Amino acid sequence: MIQLVQALKTMRLIVFLSINKELNPIRKKFAEIIKHPDYIQNVLDNGLKKMREHSESHIEKMLKAAGVYY
Repeated sequence: MIQLVQALKTMRLIVFLSINKELNPIRKKFAEIIKHPDYIQNVLDNGLKKMREHSESHIEKMLKAAGVYY
């Protein structure tokens, strides 16, 4: 039983280290991006603009189909 517990602890540590290794580049990239709030705002604004352009025609079609388009 003691060997099983030790094996599970070792396995947990290996999994933790593997996940941590995979997340490190993401953490570094996040740390760099978060230093530039203007960049973040620009990305959000551009995404919002694209979303509105894409969705306007769909919303218009739905409103017409529902009979509430003015």
